[in-house]
Amino acid sequence: MNGQQIEELNENYSYYQLWVQYKDSGHSPMFIFTASLLNAIVVPGIFMNIGIPLTTFKYSSLRGTSSFLLALTALFETVHQFGHLFFLCVSLSGRNFVPYFTAFKFLVIPLVGCSASLALIALTGMDRLIQLAFEKWHAKVNRTVYLGTFVLISLFFSILMGLKYAQIAFCHPKWPQTGTISDIFLFEFKPFFFSFMLMANFIAIVFYVFIWVVVKWKRVGSQLPTNAIKSKTNTNARLFKSLVVIISISIGCYLISAVVRLFVLSPLHLDQVKVWFVELYFGILLNLGVALNAPVLFICSKDYRKCFVREFALLRSKLAKLHSFVQ
Repeated sequence: MNGQQIEELNENYSYYQLWVQYKDSGHSPMFIFTASLLNAIVVPGIFMNIGIPLTTFKYSSLRGTSSFLLALTALFETVHQFGHLFFLCVSLSGRNFVPYFTAFKFLVIPLVGCSASLALIALTGMDRLIQLAFEKWHAKVNRTVYLGTFVLISLFFSILMGLKYAQIAFCHPKWPQTGTISDIFLFEFKPFFFSFMLMANFIAIVFYVFIWVVVKWKRVGSQLPTNAIKSKTNTNARLFKSLVVIISISIGCYLISAVVRLFVLSPLHLDQVKVWFVELYFGILLNLGVALNAPVLFICSKDYRKCFVREFALLRSKLAKLHSFVQ
């Protein structure tokens, strides 16, 4: 970089001090440790998340609209998580930084996956609300058109985020990046993306509050016999418990990350290096929430638990056969 470009970085780049401190340091223990910690969560999360769509499409008991949307969310989250491997590669190489446009080529698809999953979290809440409030209509709706509309909405927002990322990448192709998804949000892209994250999570929470209201309303207004009411109440209670857990983990981790970036860090007046590490560690928390999608479904859903247990048994059987064949 020439002197003018470095001066521009000094004036406008949010992580200029980080770049100065680590650009010529070679293999950085802090970078390698942080990248390894992140990927120690991400890699198991990839396998667990990819198991959700595979299980959903295999078993007919998981063919509902909500199950489809959850499977699609997990698939997009898997795409998102693959992007974190790039940070590990950059850290292990000892380069520590790559040009922004190089990072863009590796991270634009993971960003699209992350954005689509955020939209789908809210849309899954909408689907569950429609399913409870308008049962007869939901049962008769053309699923291809219905689910296709949800998919198109999620793709619209994800492509919008991808285009915004491309705009920044073409304007500042040589600006240094560590390879994390966490620090690609330069200039107006940061409030643009994290406001979208905040909005998607807020809308999801609103839908789940309405779900709780509908469940309570149906419990009070039900004309079913006592045993039927009790059975239906227990089912709805389990559903609401599942939703609370999903809100607390999946949505909560995204929400915390957005609030920290938009509102918490600025008043603290931390230096740029500390800001980068704080943002990244909250990003690790976010990815922990993403990785827990399958465990949450295993704990909270009897249908998913039954299918997962069956798949574990099949996998164990195949591994046993492979072991005996090798011996």
